[in-house]
Amino acid sequence: MEINNLRLTDDEAAGITGDVPTYQDIRDDRVYTYFDLNANQRKTFKVLLTASYAGVIIAGSKLRSHVR
Repeated sequence: MEINNLRLTDDEAAGITGDVPTYQDIRDDRVYTYFDLNANQRKTFKVLLTASYAGVIIAGSKLRSHVR
């Protein structure tokens, strides 16, 4: 998978919903997300990925999806 850095394009919103981090450091192979979290608070951060190669994605012991 490739991480899409939406800050490099005009697709900043790109229809992705979720909380906005205080700072996000996007690297080639990972995303560091920094944010404040109060007691009993929940936040959701989403990252847009692009399939680099066809195949099957396995996360842990569960089959996630087929990539074409």
